[in-house]
This record gives sequence, C-alpha cells and structure tokens, in this order.
Amino acid sequence: MSETELPLTDMTAEQCLAMADSYAVDENWDEALTVYTAALTIWHSNTAVKFRILSHRSNCFYQLGNYEMAQEDALEATQLLSSSVAGLRPGESEVAWKRQGLAAFQANKFADAKQAFESAAQLATLNQRDGKFYRDWIQKCDTKLNPPAIAQSTTTTAEPLKAQTAPTSASTTVPVSHKPATKTSIIAAPRYQYYQSDKFMTISILEPNLSSEHVKVDWERQRLNVTVVKAGKEFSLIAGPLYDEIDPSESKIQYKPEKVLLKLRKVNEHEWKELMGKESKKATTSTTSSATQPKVRPYASPKDWGTIEKSIQAEEEKETPQGDDAMNKLFQQIYANADEDTRRAMIKSYQTSGGTVLSTNWDEVSKKDYEKERTAPKGMEWKTWEGDKVPMDED
Repeated sequence: MSETELPLTDMTAEQCLAMADSYAVDENWDEALTVYTAALTIWHSNTAVKFRILSHRSNCFYQLGNYEMAQEDALEATQLLSSSVAGLRPGESEVAWKRQGLAAFQANKFADAKQAFESAAQLATLNQRDGKFYRDWIQKCDTKLNPPAIAQSTTTTAEPLKAQTAPTSASTTVPVSHKPATKTSIIAAPRYQYYQSDKFMTISILEPNLSSEHVKVDWERQRLNVTVVKAGKEFSLIAGPLYDEIDPSESKIQYKPEKVLLKLRKVNEHEWKELMGKESKKATTSTTSSATQPKVRPYASPKDWGTIEKSIQAEEEKETPQGDDAMNKLFQQIYANADEDTRRAMIKSYQTSGGTVLSTNWDEVSKKDYEKERTAPKGMEWKTWEGDKVPMDED
C-alpha cells in the first residue's frame, strides 16, 4: 500500500486504524475499508480501539452506500458502551450513535434510527452541544413512522353558512401574547481531536456546517494557529508551537458536513508524542546565563553528579558481556544498525518460529511460513491458535 511498506499482518491494530483513518481522510473508502477490516481481525484486548475501528468502519460503509453493514457496525460499537470503556475521546460516543441513526434511516429502519438519534441528542446535551441536528432527524423519523393523514376536501359538503350575530356583551376579549423571557445561552467552545500516521497529523474540528468563513488557519513550519467562529463568537482553538516541523505547502484543509479536517504533512516521518510542543528558548539567553551564573548542584552537594554518571556509563560500556548477555547485545546491535527489511525479517522469523529461528534475510523470510515448519521439542506439545496440534520432534 502507498502509506507504508509494512504488511498488515506485521502491524498492530492501532497502526492499522491510523492507516485506515488516513485513507478515509483522502476519501479512499475502498482502501480504508480493507485496512479497517484487517485492524479488526488482529485486535486483541483494548476495547476503546475496537470501538473506534467499528465506528470508523461504519462511516466507511455508509460512504460506500452499504447502509445495512454501516448500521451493524455502529450498533456493535454502541453496544460496547453498555460497560465502561476507558480511553474514549470526548464526543466519540455521540458520533457512534449518530452514525447508527443515519445508517438505520437510509436502511428504512426508522424506529431504530429515532432511538439512535435520541441517544445522540442526550450525549450532545451532556457535551454542551446544540442538539438541533438530532431534533431535525427525530422529526424526520416521526414523519416516516406516522405520515400525516390526508385532509378531507371541503367541497363535499355544502352546508349553508349561518348568520353570525354580534356579541351581546360590550366588552371584547383581547388576546394577550406571553413572550418567554429571553435567556442568555452559554456557547460551548468548539472541540477537536487528532490522530496520526508517520506522514500526517490529522486534526478533526468537531463542529458541523463550518466553511472557510468560519475557520481561519495560519500555519508555519513549527507553529499552528486555528480560530473558529461559532454563533458569532470567535474562539482560539489552537495556538502555539507544534511538536515537530510540518510542510505548510503540502498540508490541506477539508470541509465536511459534520466536521473540518486539518491534515498536516510531517517533515520528519515519525510518531509525535503529542500535538503541541514547547517554545524554544534563544541560544543567546542560555549562553549568557550559563557564563554568568555558577553551576547549580542538587541539594547543594559538593559532588558533580553529572560527571559521576558519565564515568559510570563509560565503565559499563567497557565491560565485556558473557554468555547469553553477549549474544543479546550482538542481536541488539544488528537490529539497531539494520534497515527496515532486516528488522522485519528478524521480528517475523523469531516470533513465528517460536524463538527457534532468527533470520536477517527478508526475501527468504517473507515467503516462508515458520509456524507450519516448526516442531515442538520431544515430550512437549505445541498448538496453533485454532487448536490444531503442531507435529512433535521424533529425535
């Protein structure tokens, strides 16, 4: 695939999810669907990751017009919410219910759609978001479930009009309009979340119906400022230095009905620990301060602990490891200095052979199935994940 050379079987569910999200941002729905499905097959224990895969794949099915599968994935994702799911981002549960409602409505399951939109509306209220979107969809569901009766024609009866008599009382009743007192509504600040691949950092602004008139983005090589106008009020959503450098010329903005996506192209292809970084201090300031101020030692100790630590590290490097330690250090050096193909070969051969083979030849390892070729030591028994026994060594 274009995003990475790593086979999906050698990736974690989180890595597959990030890759699929990148395809989805580019609206490459077929590729995204394939990788979401792969992520689901290798998922192990993190419930939040499974919830995210199902919710995102539901949107993928929806975009491809497969509303039955979209509803099924969204339903399975929301069923996970019956128990506490740690690690979910703000608004993710609401979006899953929303996707279930949209898919069910398109599949003509209007009762299910209404129930999903009602759940999403409750979560929107808890998140201090306007629930008008859901109220409109609930009204559409009610219209489908209870279509209005056709009004009877007034031309079928021809009763004579009765003469109206004037009221006997001289006093007339004037209707009084009771206008509700206006309340000052608190506008909740827009929310956002982000996810990444090695090449891109993607920021999702979780506000519907935004356009270029509402969003202002100023990006520099290592700084980002995002301003959003909501209900006539301006919010500074992101402002400050980024964790690492980006290429503004290859970064882009995408406006969608339910959100806005900022796709930042990384200069250095690696995973960021977080979105925002720290302000860099001027070198002149640090040089001046270090030249004029005495060196601060912890607890006012006369010992230079920095020098002591360096001397200990130097002694450890001089030590010659023996036995298994020497072998492990050799393998660590080979792995650290190897290219990507060599590292993949070492990982796959060691893991799939049960620790009996360690190869650096990717051309050979990529074509070989060590799980079928390996044998258990005499007197012991190996089984596959499916429960099939692995042949035993007869020596």
